[in-house]
Amino acid sequence: MSAKSKHTLFLALILWILAFSETSAQQTLEDTTSTKSSFLTSDITYFAEDSSVVDLQGKKVRLYHKAQVNYEDIELQAEHIVLNWENNTVFAIGQTDSTGHIFGEPIFKEKGKTYYCESILYNFKSKKGKIKGMRTQDGEGYIHGDHLKKQADNSMFIEESKYTTCSDEDPHFYIRAKKLKIIPNNKIVTGPANLVIADIPTPLFVPFGFFPMENEKSSGFLMPSYGNSTNRGYYFRNGGWYFSINDHVDLALRGDIYTRGSWKLKSQSVYKKRYAYKGNFSISYSKNLLGEKGLSNFQDQRDFFINWTHTQDPKAHPNRRFSAKVNAGSSSFNRMNAYLGNDYLKNTLTSNVSYSYSWIDKPFNLSANLRHSQNTLNNSISLSLPDLGFNVNRIHPFKRKQLSGKQRWYEKISMSYNVQAKNQIETIDSLLFTSQTLKNMRYGIKHRVPISSSFKVFKHFNLSPGANYTERWYFDRIEKSWNEDQNILHKDTVGGVYAVRDFNTSIRLNTKVYGLYPIKSKRIKAIRHVISPSISFNYRPDFSDEKWGYYDRTVVDSLGNEQMYSYYNENIYNSAPMGKSGNISVSVDNNLEMKIKSKNDSITEYKKIALFKSLSFRGNYNLAVDSFNLSNINFSGRSELIPKLNIKFSGSLNPYQMNENGNQIHKYVWKDKPSLGRLTNFNFSVNWSFKSSYQPTTSKVSQNIPEEQWNMIQDYADDYVDFNIPWDISMDYKYSYRKPMLEKSIRQTFNVRGNVRLTEKWKIGFRSGYDFDTQEISYTSLDFYRDLHCWELRFNWIPFGYHQSYNLSINVKSSILQDLKLNKRMSFLDF
Repeated sequence: MSAKSKHTLFLALILWILAFSETSAQQTLEDTTSTKSSFLTSDITYFAEDSSVVDLQGKKVRLYHKAQVNYEDIELQAEHIVLNWENNTVFAIGQTDSTGHIFGEPIFKEKGKTYYCESILYNFKSKKGKIKGMRTQDGEGYIHGDHLKKQADNSMFIEESKYTTCSDEDPHFYIRAKKLKIIPNNKIVTGPANLVIADIPTPLFVPFGFFPMENEKSSGFLMPSYGNSTNRGYYFRNGGWYFSINDHVDLALRGDIYTRGSWKLKSQSVYKKRYAYKGNFSISYSKNLLGEKGLSNFQDQRDFFINWTHTQDPKAHPNRRFSAKVNAGSSSFNRMNAYLGNDYLKNTLTSNVSYSYSWIDKPFNLSANLRHSQNTLNNSISLSLPDLGFNVNRIHPFKRKQLSGKQRWYEKISMSYNVQAKNQIETIDSLLFTSQTLKNMRYGIKHRVPISSSFKVFKHFNLSPGANYTERWYFDRIEKSWNEDQNILHKDTVGGVYAVRDFNTSIRLNTKVYGLYPIKSKRIKAIRHVISPSISFNYRPDFSDEKWGYYDRTVVDSLGNEQMYSYYNENIYNSAPMGKSGNISVSVDNNLEMKIKSKNDSITEYKKIALFKSLSFRGNYNLAVDSFNLSNINFSGRSELIPKLNIKFSGSLNPYQMNENGNQIHKYVWKDKPSLGRLTNFNFSVNWSFKSSYQPTTSKVSQNIPEEQWNMIQDYADDYVDFNIPWDISMDYKYSYRKPMLEKSIRQTFNVRGNVRLTEKWKIGFRSGYDFDTQEISYTSLDFYRDLHCWELRFNWIPFGYHQSYNLSINVKSSILQDLKLNKRMSFLDF
């Protein structure tokens, strides 16, 4: 028999003896339990390391030293426990050692709740109790109380209470109230309450307190940050109301207001349906008043911004998909309203709303897109409304359904088909909603049919012939004529249905050559060289020939000078290309690796170092033109001699000489001096990235984060800082050289960025750089994060430049008391 069973049996025997003193000795144990001890619906087990003393007269059992009592879902641990059979109670308390230190204080557990206390008196029958010096956790909050009365429904009344989200026994801050009531998993209600920080009462009082403790999201007030702006006055920022509409969608209405008239409104909604889709949508509108009315520096700036992201769960519809990523608004919105450094630097905004459908077991695909591109520097906007596409994946039309014997050459011929229809608008944001913009809309349909094949020849060579056919459909064209009366070039838009066709053919031969160069060295074993040469021929007729009907000639000035133009150059897919082409193209790709002996290996092992991951040369010779047949010689390369050090370069060499006027002449550079050509452009970049070997997990399971909280982090990622990421640093240098003619330009920049966790509590993020052209330090920002246990401190500083600003924020970590925060912000608009 186990020790636990013996204790259970022994306790039952004691209870039977106690009951026998009041009733007939003829009653059985079962009778005693059912009549005198109806509360005992299951076994009571106990344990004490020192001793268990039975007081028959007092009807008590006393347990000493590391005692424990278990009954149903109740567990009680303490240094000293007294079971009172007559009153159906249990009493527990700690003991004092010779130094006056109290040890073994009671720990009471019931229904998943744990209570740490100085003493406890609990009634098994009524399930009520009195606790002195109590501390417990409920949700994200911790509750301290001098005296607690616990009811049968687990609700509690506490005197001299403290409520906090700090897990320390002596909390760094708390809300103190004389009286407090707890309704578990629901709410906490207090009388008059005062915020205390570091045991110092603050002047912040409330007549009553209400703290929701539901695990689910609930509607409530969004506390604003507050501060002062030099140009816009005192403000409340980012305050509002949160609506928890249902399990699938919420809504947050936020606003900023300044004493000098500036304001901003923002509506944001996050929605999600499991195994179907998720997304968020927000729209903002702002009015910024800067300067003084009546003065030249006064600005009344109105801006708006729309953000929408939508993703579909792949399991929802395997063969169709809908997604959206929209970032659109007035060009000055981020400059006037953004809080984050990355938003300051954005000068392009892009959007795409897409739908795609794939036929099951068929090579057909359909797509529909609404695209948007916006440059906030020059205010230009490009819209594709809509952009439709239909594709037939690559098929082999001559392939036999039942293969037998060797594959024939014509079975390798493949083809595909693509059709695209698009409406496009290109304008500036101030003219977007005007009738002229609609008149300038460009639209058309384009068909493409690529045909290709590949054969193995002479064992080591691949021969790849191919052809491409393109046809464009337009519904108008531009016809030009010279108006002699007005001396202007006149354009007429002529409606109709027009087809513009072109085609080209090609053949390509390529192979790979492998070389290994042994080296007699203690560390270097060999150099491996892989060469991938390729030669191809492309032919295309001259579609500007009048027989095609795509081009015409017209007088362009009063002197009678003529110029060739295409009717379709201003259409969305342009015209068929001008000029005959018969290009012989040559390219050579190289890969060089060196095998060296590892320094730290006790066993002789070799590792590879990429001298050149890629080193390429390309050029072509056009047989179809009378002069300047040779194209520029283009080269590019990538190397990683040192781990994490990436080197990239590319450039172009013009083979022809240039006269003193900057005009290209038909004479090769190497005719007069040893040279491969004139360097017209060269780009060089070095990037050196370091990061810790630690890989932070993104799994909510491995981080033991509740799903609701994990979803909140994903939806509002900017509000969270991960102190678990150790460090990462990245540096890059870029050099650009351009000299297409006589004038040359050189641009150099250096940038550095990174994040460093100095200690378990300190983290620093930084980014900066230097522009060698302007000889100025580029955009610089410093981010400081401090983990203050139950609080967190954030400080962002942009020390100089157009976006000069700083922001200091100290707030409670817990989402329950997240409105307890101190925030000071000074933006670049205030300097």
